[in-house]
Amino acid sequence: MMQEAYGAWDDDETTVARELEKTFDAAPDKITLATPYTAEDDEMKMALNLYDLVILNGNTYETYVSGVTDNWDPGRIALLDLLCIKLALAEFISFPHIPLKVSINEYLDIVQDYSSPNSGRFLNCVLDKLRISLADNGTIAKSGRGLRDK
Repeated sequence: MMQEAYGAWDDDETTVARELEKTFDAAPDKITLATPYTAEDDEMKMALNLYDLVILNGNTYETYVSGVTDNWDPGRIALLDLLCIKLALAEFISFPHIPLKVSINEYLDIVQDYSSPNSGRFLNCVLDKLRISLADNGTIAKSGRGLRDK
């Protein structure tokens, strides 16, 4: 990743590592790093489940997207935006305990921080159309307090 963003990374790797070490050593309070997730953690289980669902159902999700985006080829959608749409679809369909609006808001936050300036509006429109379309045809079945829109 660093190599892609900064081509001279290999040349400066030793210098950067040394400077980082000095910075950490000079910190007034001891810096503690977060404990890495293990396969048994709920967050890791959900992440792996989402990953599997997007890999297994990616083409189906793209078909859903094509159905609600007139004149939009999935190949023209920013990669991060398309990935967030697919992840949201996986949550919509396969995680009955997550409210639709929570999924939408989480992925909106991601694209607003990391994608193009218009991605938030685009993603919100697409996910809202998908929410309505998939709920109408019975693909999304959420029930319980806070999980239904109607």
